[in-house]
Amino acid sequence: MKVNELESVLFSSMDNIQSVIIYSRTEHKEIENGCSAEYAIKNYGEKELLRIQAANNNVVLIIE
Repeated sequence: MKVNELESVLFSSMDNIQSVIIYSRTEHKEIENGCSAEYAIKNYGEKELLRIQAANNNVVLIIE
């Protein structure tokens, strides 16, 4: 599954920006921390999504 396939279900509301962490399994590190869901989808949309989890009020997207 690609990150951009989350676009219809992962987004910020008018009252709250959904904070996202992008973690690269290949690099074994966070490559974005605290970006918006829209930013994550726009900039990492073509990356392969391996897993989704939560951490400290953030959605963590683990990519290839």
